[in-house]
Amino acid sequence: MSEKPLKILLIEDDPGHARLIKAMLVDASTASTLNLPVTLVHADCLSTGLERLSQKSSFDLILLDLGLPESQGLTTFNRVHAQAPKVPIVAVTALMDETIGVKAIQAGAQDYLVKGRMDSNVLVRSIRYAIERKHAEAQLEKNRINYLNLIENSADGFVVTGRDGAILFVNPAAEAIFGRTLEELKGELFGFTIMAGESTEIDITRRGGETGTGEMRVTETEWEGEPAHLISIRDITERKQAEAQLEKNRINYLNLIENSADSIVVTGRDGAILFVNPVAEAIFGRTLEELKGELFGFS
Repeated sequence: MSEKPLKILLIEDDPGHARLIKAMLVDASTASTLNLPVTLVHADCLSTGLERLSQKSSFDLILLDLGLPESQGLTTFNRVHAQAPKVPIVAVTALMDETIGVKAIQAGAQDYLVKGRMDSNVLVRSIRYAIERKHAEAQLEKNRINYLNLIENSADGFVVTGRDGAILFVNPAAEAIFGRTLEELKGELFGFTIMAGESTEIDITRRGGETGTGEMRVTETEWEGEPAHLISIRDITERKQAEAQLEKNRINYLNLIENSADSIVVTGRDGAILFVNPVAEAIFGRTLEELKGELFGFS
């Protein structure tokens, strides 16, 4: 089964340079440097190249001359990149325009080549690098989207703050915890001490004065290329209320025992005394401190 050819769109107005690139690719294929058959589609102007990109046939790579008669420099790159944002682009510049190639990479190109300084090996290396880099970027973007989806759909609240503590993002769960929307919170100071790696409980005041408790964890991250903090907040209000109720019940139970008219003794499974109430102290004529740890002595 033959491999699918690598389909490259060359946008180049100079027919001599177009023939040179085609010859380099033929040499690379013949020498097995590229390890893939190549289909080269030539467009001699920008408008033809954009028309090719608008058609259903897809390309694996674009070789783009940034010095076309009808468009120059970054304007050329931006128009092609906007038409085919998912296709890797290798910019081709003249010797005196090498800085434009660098700017093209900053704008999203995968690599650039300089006319007069390329041979088949340099061309093939650039093609491979551009395709691999674009695939890596696509995977990173996919991972980023999956990560954001996890945050968006998490039951825990997530807040992203800048290093200055200003809120950059909150997920729906965080909106529910604070009782405010992202639009209302964005730009405000977070208001709690941010310590990466720490887990702390925070008191939350919602709109209308309702209070709650959150368990907060902080990790360092990046947001839109800048250092940031990712803060997870788990609403533990119900848990804290349940704990408070249990403690209240425990105290009430102890008060009942303390004030009971009956003698009450608590022992472990081994029969050792753990607790006696005042009535039991009176019956045995000994204090809790004296009785604690002794065997109860009755079946």
